[in-house]
Amino acid sequence: SFTCTLSIGITPIGEATASADEALNSCQKTVEELQKPDTSGNYGNTVKLHEPVFDLSSGQVSEADILRIGRQLIKKNHINVVFQPIVSLLGTSDEIFEVQMALDKEAFAEGEIPPDFIAQVFKTEIGRELDRTAVAHALERLRAKKLTAPNTKLCFNVSQSTITDDKFVPWLRTTLERLEIQPRDLIFQMREICARCRSRN
Repeated sequence: SFTCTLSIGITPIGEATASADEALNSCQKTVEELQKPDTSGNYGNTVKLHEPVFDLSSGQVSEADILRIGRQLIKKNHINVVFQPIVSLLGTSDEIFEVQMALDKEAFAEGEIPPDFIAQVFKTEIGRELDRTAVAHALERLRAKKLTAPNTKLCFNVSQSTITDDKFVPWLRTTLERLEIQPRDLIFQMREICARCRSRN
């Protein structure tokens, strides 16, 4: 007699799949996951879903790849925001937080985000969409925060592509009206180099 187990591995293949090799590699990783024991040390009789991650370890990533990854980050909701409190030296009652965009590390191979990826992606047109996504997430959090802390303000750093985007201000105005947030509760910072770029345009 012998013991037989059955495991099922699933990996999605869609428009984001760049090649057949990528699809096969994803399937192979699914099989590797199935061969690992579960929390109780047992093998087999399990189902695992493996979603392809973005592997930028090769260092050779084209602008087209950066655009594709940026769109998938937005589509799959891998964009988060974190808040850094700013201490006032003037003794005001305002609570000011600097908003920083954070990417879900699980979206990348081995949980590692290459240090230059953010710089690369914000040089492309998708940087505007990433900014809007981060700003929208932060404003939703601000609306909830103001219920208990009405003096809360947010400070944003936006990319050069957003600063030169003529559609950003109308979008922001509409978003603020929808969320019933006053413009005076927002602070936008820009680097000198970005301001120079804006003046040239």
